[in-house]
Amino acid sequence: MIKSRLPDLIKAGEEEKHIKTQLLLPVTLFTFLFVLISVILTLLAREFAIMAGLIVSAIMLFICFERLRNNTYLPPAVLFMIQGYGLLTASLLFEGSSLLPTILFVVFYFLIAGIIFSPKTSVWLFVYSILLIVFMWTEIIPPVFPAPNLPDWYTSWFSLVFILGLLGLFGVLAYRALAQGLEIARSTNQVRDQIENDVIKFRSIVEQSPLPTFITDLDGSIEYVNAQFCKLTGYAADELLGKNPRMFKTEFTPVEFYDYLWKAIRAGEQWVGELVNRRKDGSIVYIGARISSLLDAGGKPAHFLAFEEDITRRKLLENEVKQANQQMQALKDELARLNDQLQEQSRLDHLTGLYTRSYLMEILPREILRAARARNPLILMLIDVDHFSAINDRYGRSAGDDLLQAIANVIKQSLGRYDLAFRYANDAFLLLIPDDPKDSGLTRADGVRQAIGNQPIQWKDQTIDLTVSIGLAVYPLHAEQEDDLLTRAEKALEISRKSGGNRVTLWSENL
Repeated sequence: MIKSRLPDLIKAGEEEKHIKTQLLLPVTLFTFLFVLISVILTLLAREFAIMAGLIVSAIMLFICFERLRNNTYLPPAVLFMIQGYGLLTASLLFEGSSLLPTILFVVFYFLIAGIIFSPKTSVWLFVYSILLIVFMWTEIIPPVFPAPNLPDWYTSWFSLVFILGLLGLFGVLAYRALAQGLEIARSTNQVRDQIENDVIKFRSIVEQSPLPTFITDLDGSIEYVNAQFCKLTGYAADELLGKNPRMFKTEFTPVEFYDYLWKAIRAGEQWVGELVNRRKDGSIVYIGARISSLLDAGGKPAHFLAFEEDITRRKLLENEVKQANQQMQALKDELARLNDQLQEQSRLDHLTGLYTRSYLMEILPREILRAARARNPLILMLIDVDHFSAINDRYGRSAGDDLLQAIANVIKQSLGRYDLAFRYANDAFLLLIPDDPKDSGLTRADGVRQAIGNQPIQWKDQTIDLTVSIGLAVYPLHAEQEDDLLTRAEKALEISRKSGGNRVTLWSENL
């Protein structure tokens, strides 16, 4: 029923227990004993002059309960109210009771009960108080005892004590309200001073920070900038306050980037990134920014704090390094292309455009290994121009070169998708033909022979007829090593030449 009204600062203090045990408890017990003695004397002697002492004791007990306000002293409060209402009820039995003071006492006790007890208890006391007032006013209950013979000074003394008691009560209430108000004001001033000190420290830290710093409200309006930020942007502080940071944006930063930035910081997240801004003089500056929310007492964003850093020099150096790397990469690519070209040229015969014999010796082991893994045959077709020395002697080396080029073109036209052609010797060519299991390459070889024979060379109004001899060797039918294959192809070619030329010979053990 009794709820404490002590301020939190007093409750949290270390002296609360000492005050209760050393001061309030003795006063409350003394007042309770005084009230009990007064009740007994009033009932026995029927001396209502003692009522003045009861008023004083009521005021003192009320003060103590206003200070204590907890369930520890609930019994004295109950006895106090029983004593008061008991005396008021007993006054109905005496003749000549003064109506107005008695009703005032009922109101006085009810006010004390309303302050001390719970609302439910106060309702019952209110009903009882109304009944008392009705009984006093209507005199439904006739008095039993005669009126006491009171001296003249009693009325004056009684009224004086009653008025002083009421003044004391209101004085206590006013003092308590003033004390609590002063305590609240003192606490508020302490909090305000602490906040002002924190603001001064924060402003000093931000002002002396080497990083450009600014603060905005939730709509992005700038509320504070430090000197470094003014130096970075080229604007004075009064030119920036109230403006939006969008005044610095450039076409180098997409709009979607700013949308993501605002979405992140409004959600309470910290944003870290880079911006491309424009100074007051129109120059471009690269910014490294860190933006976060300043939260209010409820933990919700109230402002946005941004720390920035001029990274223009670093970005320019990065761009220079990037351009240098790009140029270096372009040079590397060009060198690689030239190297590939040189390697390709080194692999190609400059007269015929076919691969050289050295390249044949480089890739022939790989081709044999590939054929072995695929379990496919590999045909070596060795082609030699018949009577080439006689043609050189008769028409000259230029005619011989034209002849070799013409034969090379015919060979190129006859190549399949995976075939390779080489200039094997001065007037000899070699074809590598994979995966042709039909007749060991005889049909292909005869086709090449006929194609060359059907295209005579025109040289200075003269027609030079050409024929070729061809020798064939097949992996793994005839040999499994590259040297053995080349040897067998050469022997087959030699048989074709000794047989008069213009023919194809497949190597066999019977040759």
